[in-house]
Amino acid sequence: MALVDRVLRARLHESLGDLRDSQLTVVDAIGDAVLGAPAQAAAATLRATVQVRDPAFYRAVARSGSVGAGESYIDGAWECDDLVALVRMLVRNRDRLDAMDSGSAYFAGLALRAWHALRRNTRRGSRGNIAAHYDLGNAFFETFLGDDLMYSSAIFAAADEPLAAASTRKLERICRKLQLSPGDRVVEIGGGWGGFALHAARHYGCHVTTTTISPRQHEFAQRRVKDALAFAVSLTTRSAFGTAFHLAQMRRRDVTDAGVMEVVGVTQMFSSYTKIADTLQLQPDMGHIAPADPSGVPGQ
Repeated sequence: MALVDRVLRARLHESLGDLRDSQLTVVDAIGDAVLGAPAQAAAATLRATVQVRDPAFYRAVARSGSVGAGESYIDGAWECDDLVALVRMLVRNRDRLDAMDSGSAYFAGLALRAWHALRRNTRRGSRGNIAAHYDLGNAFFETFLGDDLMYSSAIFAAADEPLAAASTRKLERICRKLQLSPGDRVVEIGGGWGGFALHAARHYGCHVTTTTISPRQHEFAQRRVKDALAFAVSLTTRSAFGTAFHLAQMRRRDVTDAGVMEVVGVTQMFSSYTKIADTLQLQPDMGHIAPADPSGVPGQ
């Protein structure tokens, strides 16, 4: 191992050496190092082993912090026997994670934020950002989502509850908060693969107009709706604003907007909701907006 890599290795070990309630074993060409301090109760100690395959990992972390660690993992420079435990360690010791993003990594972070600023969610930019993420392929998302392909967080009643049950609970929570009933017309912004639309139409008898600007999601949702014979679901590739204007022009008075706009971004979220609300108010009794509460579940 080159001298520079040895120095950066020692610096990373020092930074992670006092991980609280954790034992992280790092294995590389030099040998094994056990970092962190176990919890008083053995069962409460998080344990994981990182195998460094390429010392370029140490340079990536020094240069770009946590982003560099993630990119070097993609490149195969290191692997871990329990990624979930590793992430929990870093969350539990957030100050150590923040320390990784200091120094030269801070300037790399500034460059990353500047690059991100160029990809703002304008009308054109949104379609590009959505395509870069959601059009990776439906088969990819099926590997880690539940059968309903709901992408936002589920609501678990117990730690060992299956994802499918927790995801259904989240859909039920949304429907109850919106007080849905047969005959209601629901607008869903950001319909994804159609999970909420199908659930609301099947179990609450309402008509759902759902929108996505992802071509892959739209094609997949179309197939799901056709296979389910869900004639009470309409799909559109209009933007959120385009859908709202379309409904206003049709003079529908019984419209509810269950706004799932997690990809809009904090800086644009409130202006987006305000614009949609203003549009729907073209008809005095035209429903209400249901913004997301801190738990990620839309409220009334």
